[in-house]
Amino acid sequence: VPSVEMALQGKVAGLNVLNITGEPGAKGIVTLRGNTSIASQDSRSTPLYVVDGIVMDEGDLGQIDLTGTNPIAGINPNDIESIDVLKDGAASAIYGTRGSNGVILVNLKKGTRDGEVHTTYSAAVTFNKAKKELDIMNAEEYRAYRTVSNPLSDMGASTDWFDAVTRLGVTHMHTLTFSGGNARTNYRVTADYRKAQGIDLRSDRREYGARATISHTTKDGLFTFAANMTPRVIDRNKSASVYGSVIKNNPTMPVYDPESANGYYRFPSGGDSSNIVEQLNEEENGTEIKLLEWNATAAVNLLPLFNPKNPNMVLKSQVTVSQYQVDKFNGWFIPSTYGPN
Repeated sequence: VPSVEMALQGKVAGLNVLNITGEPGAKGIVTLRGNTSIASQDSRSTPLYVVDGIVMDEGDLGQIDLTGTNPIAGINPNDIESIDVLKDGAASAIYGTRGSNGVILVNLKKGTRDGEVHTTYSAAVTFNKAKKELDIMNAEEYRAYRTVSNPLSDMGASTDWFDAVTRLGVTHMHTLTFSGGNARTNYRVTADYRKAQGIDLRSDRREYGARATISHTTKDGLFTFAANMTPRVIDRNKSASVYGSVIKNNPTMPVYDPESANGYYRFPSGGDSSNIVEQLNEEENGTEIKLLEWNATAAVNLLPLFNPKNPNMVLKSQVTVSQYQVDKFNGWFIPSTYGPN
């Protein structure tokens, strides 16, 4: 799957995952214990995300929401070891009020400890297609509906607007991983590239990133150090709200007109109809996002200090420092040839 949250769809009872735009990688609506606010799409109904023990607090969520993605959008699904979902009182008992909407625990893969260096490459191709739910009047039915008292405009074409603005979305995902280490020191480095097309003509998403993690434990087992860095660049074209026009557009109006300046049929101004194929192909609405997440943990195992005969027993005290940086650039362009008459 192109995103972590879509991998959870249909897997956990009571967990609802919905992408209402069809745009690849877009922030979906995730609810775990039902909607806890009237504004069901806001952060008050979003589960708490915890990645390798790092809590994505409200500040992080606010920053990430600005990118139009989701709190775990920067994670490559191939880097995930396991996902645990807490949806009962256990979530509140551990995380307090922050876990009132449930908690999603994401555990990432770590380096191997067998003294060998492992290299893996994985690739996947997925396809997305819109399911046409509405029975929209076609051109022949539209013409048959015309009466003397209801003279509808007949422009002579037969256009399926839903079919005109949708496509088969193809997604390519590639991941290259290096992993190695021993019982005391291990590392894992992952590089990935993803390119996804949305189900509409304009939306797509191209991203590449990496994740490097290293962990070291001293010989006596007293100190443990771990660090993780995850850079990612996302370049996406946003979808447009054209599905309302799919329903309203006159099916006898054509899409193309060779006599117009840009080859598209120019719709009369002031009407409800618009050339949504022209809008998707001619308008540019994109965002470039640069993410950098890093965290480091230092832990001391206190128990061997008091009981050196049992060094394998663990009583840890640790300090974790983490930071999430977002750099975003929005671009918008409409050519002068675009628009109604």
